[in-house]
Amino acid sequence: MAAIVVALAMPGTGQAISAGNTCRMYQSCAHHGTTYRVTRVKITRSIGSGYSRETTSGRFIVISITLTDTKSSPSTILASNLTLMSRRGDSYEVTDRAFAVFKNGLDLLENIQPHLPKADILVYELPASAVRGSVLQINDLWSGDKAKITLGI
Repeated sequence: MAAIVVALAMPGTGQAISAGNTCRMYQSCAHHGTTYRVTRVKITRSIGSGYSRETTSGRFIVISITLTDTKSSPSTILASNLTLMSRRGDSYEVTDRAFAVFKNGLDLLENIQPHLPKADILVYELPASAVRGSVLQINDLWSGDKAKITLGI
């Protein structure tokens, strides 16, 4: 895989800095024409309510994220390219158990328009022992480049 440099917007400054290929929560992480910004992370044993309530013996990690296409034409984001990586190196894809729960949950194929931020919800299901230290990994489909966003969990 090729090494990448990710431009980060420092909060309140609007200036980009070079930080290798790892970003932190609340920072804008530019990766191959799309900016990813994680705004909230919640760890829970259940999601939804009533008939749409889902529970797990492990944990659900619910991530609020804003995607912005920084190119001049629409982009498509594949949900399978946004994986949650545990400290052990295990990878987890967005769970299909959350599609009926969140109105703005990430679709399998998410279309985003140029320069129009789109708020989405990512939900992962993983064992409780895999939660601590997990990071969101962004995989570029065409180049294979990766960027990571630390979640502070």
